[in-house]
Amino acid sequence: MSTTVHVGAAVAALGENVQHCDLYDEIGSAMYHDITLGDDSELREILALLRSAPPGPVLELAAGAGRMSLPIAASGRPVVALDMSPSLLHLLSERADTTLVRPARDRVEPVAGDMADFHLGRRFAVIALGSTSITLLSAEQRQGLYRCVREHLEPGGIFLVTVPVPSHEAAEVTDIHRIVTGWSGREYDMYDAIVPGEDHRTVTVILRSPPDEGQRVPVAVSRPRLFDGRVIGTELAEHGFSHRTDAAIGDCTERLDVLVQTWEMTA
Repeated sequence: MSTTVHVGAAVAALGENVQHCDLYDEIGSAMYHDITLGDDSELREILALLRSAPPGPVLELAAGAGRMSLPIAASGRPVVALDMSPSLLHLLSERADTTLVRPARDRVEPVAGDMADFHLGRRFAVIALGSTSITLLSAEQRQGLYRCVREHLEPGGIFLVTVPVPSHEAAEVTDIHRIVTGWSGREYDMYDAIVPGEDHRTVTVILRSPPDEGQRVPVAVSRPRLFDGRVIGTELAEHGFSHRTDAAIGDCTERLDVLVQTWEMTA
């Protein structure tokens, strides 16, 4: 049975209790935060790269609830954390208040904005885009991202971006189902499906055990684009960037691996 059928059956079983939402809206973002809060993948690599990066402030794009922004601030760098989701930025602010000491907390600045179209009027030593969030953008939106990054990087600054690359071991995998335990201890069914001919994969997250009888069950969906992340090399070169380094950080799913790439502006 395919994952698509599993999703349909799981949603149908909820009946009228289903609550459809986006993975990054007010409802879905709480699930996303719960699932990713304990995930330190790519964080070690990015913090290591920052230690050898030019000194100065960091702009994190698609910062979410601060999974990377808060450790970066704790390491001593000022961080502007940009995200489109007000609920995720609210979580980020709450976490900064409760988990960081005063000097580090003061180094975090949440900003609402679109990673493909932002104008902050200042420049940064480092701009970071993690969690393979570049897959949330269309080809046209990626062009906007690159223009904005170039506009906001200091001379000699670097752009850190995590990109997915196909896994040779699981190139034919189209349907994935995982049971994931969040930071809260709650369990989620996570489905990841590809339909032939579509330019995206569909990620569906369903809370397995609602805490109260009869509670509506969130069904959160996201549709990241499907593309070999190495294509951004050509795209960034066209926008005046040169490639510095790659760091492999392992699997994203059974079908994808992840690279952290470092880029700098050319003349």
